[in-house]
Amino acid sequence: MNEQIARALHARNSAIIDAVLARVGRLCPGDLELLAVFGSFAAGNFREDSDLDLLLILRDGAEDRISHCFLMGNTAHDFYTQRWADLEKAVDCVDPFCGKLTDARVVYVRDESVRQRWDALGERMQRQLAAPLSPADREAVFAILDRAAEAFGRMCLTENFGRRRMWAGCFWQMLAKAVYRLNRACVHHGTGGMPEEMAAFSRLPRDFLSLTGRLCHAGTAEELIEVCRILWRNTEEIAALLPADPLPGGTVEEAVSNWRGKITHAARTDDAFLSLMSASSCMYYYEEMYRMFGTPCRTAFSGDTFPTAAEIERQYADALTEYGKYCRMGGCPPVIYTDTEDLMRRYGRGEE
Repeated sequence: MNEQIARALHARNSAIIDAVLARVGRLCPGDLELLAVFGSFAAGNFREDSDLDLLLILRDGAEDRISHCFLMGNTAHDFYTQRWADLEKAVDCVDPFCGKLTDARVVYVRDESVRQRWDALGERMQRQLAAPLSPADREAVFAILDRAAEAFGRMCLTENFGRRRMWAGCFWQMLAKAVYRLNRACVHHGTGGMPEEMAAFSRLPRDFLSLTGRLCHAGTAEELIEVCRILWRNTEEIAALLPADPLPGGTVEEAVSNWRGKITHAARTDDAFLSLMSASSCMYYYEEMYRMFGTPCRTAFSGDTFPTAAEIERQYADALTEYGKYCRMGGCPPVIYTDTEDLMRRYGRGEE
C-alpha cells in the first residue's frame, strides 16, 4: 500500500474517532471510560478496504446510545460498546478473540484508575493464557465441539451444495475455536491469519491444516462430509487428553436405575422402539461421562449390523460390567444394600 493511501485511511480513522467522542460528549458526557483501536489498524496489517475496529467501554446504561453501524465509501463500519463485566467474563472463559485486550492501542482513557483497570485486565488475560490446562478447559472444549456438531448436522441435512459449503465453514470455525482453547491462545491476526498462527501450536490435531485445505477445495458433498468427519475425530482425539474431574459416586447406580429395567423388558417383549430409545439414552449418558470424567464405555451399542432387542440387552450388560470395574478401580464402587433392614441400619441409622 502506498503512503498516500495509508495517510488517507489514518485521517479517516481519526475523523471517525472524533465523531464518536463528539456523540459521547453530547449524549452521555463523562460516561466514556476507555476507547481503543484493535484489529488490523492496531496490528499494522490493514488493507485499503479495512474497517476501523473500535473498543469502547462506557459506564453501565450508556451503551446503546453509542453503538453504531454505518457505510462509508466501499467500507462498512460497526463498533459496539462493552461493559467491564463482559470483558472480564470473556477473559475468564479464555475467549480466543480476547487478543484485543493485549493487542489494542488505547487512544482515550478517562483517568489513571481506568488505565490501571485496563492494564490489570490485560495481565489477568496473560495469566489465564499461561495457566495449565484443567478440567474446565475439557468441559469448554467439548461444549464448543457440540456447536461444531450442530453445524455438521445442518451441513448434512441441507441438499444445496453451496449451503453445505457454508455450513462446513461454520463447522471449521467452531473446531478452530476449540483448537485455540486447547492451546490457550488468542487470535491476533484475524481470520485470515489463523492457519499461520495454528501452525505454531503444540497441540494441533493431526493433519488439521492439510485437511483445512481439502475442506476449502472439496468439490462434492461426499468429500465435504468425509473431511469434516476426519477433522472432528482428530480434534476430539486431542480434547480427550485434557485433564478430567474425578469421577463422582453414584454413576453405576444411575446407569442401572434408569435403563436396566427398560432394556430388559424390551428384550423380553421384542419391543424395538423401547429398546432403541432406552439404549440411545443410555449411550448418551456414557458419552457425557466420558466427556466429563474420561470414563470408558462410550462405544457401547456400536456395531455395523442391525441389533435385536436381545443383542442390545447383551451390549448393555457388557458395558455396565466394564463401567462398574472402572468405577471400582477409581474408588467409586456402587453402593449395594442386601435388603431394607441393611438400608435402615447403614443409611438410615448410620451404623456400619
